[in-house]
Amino acid sequence: MTAGRVRAVAAAAVAAALLGGCAAPRNSLGAGSTACFKALPPAFTAVGRQGRYLGVRQVSAATLAKRRPEFAALGTETICVVAFEGTYPPGSVKGAAPSRSGKYALVAIDAKTGKEVGAAVVAKLPLRFVHSL
Repeated sequence: MTAGRVRAVAAAAVAAALLGGCAAPRNSLGAGSTACFKALPPAFTAVGRQGRYLGVRQVSAATLAKRRPEFAALGTETICVVAFEGTYPPGSVKGAAPSRSGKYALVAIDAKTGKEVGAAVVAKLPLRFVHSL
């Protein structure tokens, strides 16, 4: 085998390995998080397109309410929680308590309808968010 042919075979093997990783049947969001794609536009609108997008999580409202009581009224429905980091003065996030200010904004979107169902401005994130969308 010539040196040129060895390089061509090696390049093809590397390309196949790289492309194979792209086609793997894994999703960084998890199986049920596809519904959260439609949560992004209303979430960005709720924060007035301010701050840095941190990520989205699909959770039960009851799970979130254990850490943030302002979401207790949502019951047990499945929601997409979108997190942003920035400076959020009182009244700057649609749906959040108008007297709260903080470093983070959380916007809850109904996973079925894609409509905003709640928001909060907090000093500390109640869940881990990964910028995956």
